Amino acid sequence: MFTATEPLPLTVPTTIGESATSFASRLARRNGVPRLIAFCSDVGIDYFALVNGDPVEIQRLAVLGDIDPVPLQAATPSLIEPGWFRLGNERIKFTGFIRTTLRICPMCISEVRNTTEIVHHGVWQLAAIRTCVKHGRHLVAVPKPKNGNDCFDHVPMLDGFQPTAGDLAVSQDPELERYLTDRILTGPGKSWLDRLPFHIAAQTCEMLGALLTLGPRVKRAELADAQWAAAGTAGLSILRGGPEALRQKLKEIQDSHPVGEKRYRSHYGVFFDWLRFRDDDRDFDVVRDIVRDFIFKNFPVTVGSTVLGKHCPEQLLHSFSTAKQVFGIPHHRLGQKLVTLGMAKPHASDRFYTLTR
Repeated sequence: MFTATEPLPLTVPTTIGESATSFASRLARRNGVPRLIAFCSDVGIDYFALVNGDPVEIQRLAVLGDIDPVPLQAATPSLIEPGWFRLGNERIKFTGFIRTTLRICPMCISEVRNTTEIVHHGVWQLAAIRTCVKHGRHLVAVPKPKNGNDCFDHVPMLDGFQPTAGDLAVSQDPELERYLTDRILTGPGKSWLDRLPFHIAAQTCEMLGALLTLGPRVKRAELADAQWAAAGTAGLSILRGGPEALRQKLKEIQDSHPVGEKRYRSHYGVFFDWLRFRDDDRDFDVVRDIVRDFIFKNFPVTVGSTVLGKHCPEQLLHSFSTAKQVFGIPHHRLGQKLVTLGMAKPHASDRFYTLTR
């Protein structure tokens, strides 16, 4: 039973953006308790409820630490229903987080006298947040603790940890991170992108941006934080324009390939495959539907072919080969007609034709 109504004799100052587990970990060390889970047991706080941002446990922690619980609650991912958290003014699916891997700013570590002074921000649990706003450095991962229950107890995890200086972020690249942080602080706006669920907006910006900045064949697992940051900014610049801007960019990518190239997966590679493997999350349908509809209208997809989980109801575009299969029109006859329409050109032999648009 929790009975304390006064602060502990030894406390630590907090700062805006610090998560409840970060504050509790520092408070535990300040009071000589080596593990946060033991500290919580000693003072009557449910550790696992605190990890999930339970308001009652955060209120209890705030009393012990003599701080305002409101900003502490706002900076802590709080479980509001199975699979969904509240962080600030945003409702975020668990897939938008990296909760069990501690990431920290190397400059924040270098500026303090001891680990008790190192603050871990709640937004650093988000997968798309890779940069420390104060120092402009990319976050670095800390080795996992031996006991998985201690992964939110950052102070012991940083004992003896000597990170490298960390990569300096290019000033314009964390634009997506600034956009996502604003959504957490003020809530989503009214634009098409703002109305997308937080994890959909973040991941779509990054994956479209990866296609734009690194090409269709890039492997997601090979991207460094700096590349993800640049990709996020590139994707955000397009998606802020809504569905029509996305369609226009998909068309520009198609037009950059040889006319008649019908393999849409070679055009959109990493972006298309990412959408295809997110079929377990219906929230991605809003993006999937746009991309699928564009492919049906701009590529010679045969009736019944499956694209992003749905069958093509009607083939709207044809290649020379599919036109022959469906309508029985020979290549040379169709080619001659398309030449007169300015849509094809003959080879030197005049036996074969190539589409020009």
